[in-house]
Amino acid sequence: MKAKFSNRLFAFVIDIIIVTLIFYGLNSLIPKNRNTIILENELTELRSDYLKNEINTSIYINRYANLQRALDQQSIPNNILNIILILGYFTLVPYYCNGKTIGKKIFKIRVVKADIKEKMSLNDYLIRTLIINGVACFLVSMCVVFLVNDLNYFLITTICGILQFLLVIISGFMIIYRHDKKGVHDLVSGTQVIKEG
Repeated sequence: MKAKFSNRLFAFVIDIIIVTLIFYGLNSLIPKNRNTIILENELTELRSDYLKNEINTSIYINRYANLQRALDQQSIPNNILNIILILGYFTLVPYYCNGKTIGKKIFKIRVVKADIKEKMSLNDYLIRTLIINGVACFLVSMCVVFLVNDLNYFLITTICGILQFLLVIISGFMIIYRHDKKGVHDLVSGTQVIKEG
């Protein structure tokens, strides 16, 4: 039996909370460098100036793009940690736990191949994770952060973020309305989520 959208959604929320808690726990062990603190303060000050109408939108966007790119350059180690956590949790955990993450185990659902007789490969889980968990966006951002100028970086990461958001929304509607309950990530990876017992 195919898993209901609500079960998949709540399992995913639980999994995201777990990954976020682990990330912030590990991240708290890594001290912020001086440059990161300065950039975060400048970003806060910039937002404040813009909200007080002390600067116009054009100046705000240019300065924001500059600060955000500089901050993302400083955040490469944190982004790598985030990618490792997401890949580990959403790829390795279900691979070794019969298609289940902690959230899926709680809601008694699991990921299987569309042809249930076939065993899921690590590659199947990896494709799902790259598509639905935003890892592809992280990787694109990390690749272009040193290659393009501030405004192009801002545009690329904004477009990536919008595309990722749309992908999640479209997948949600597909799971709700398609008879086979498959989202984009299910179709591309040849998987489905089923209810156990």
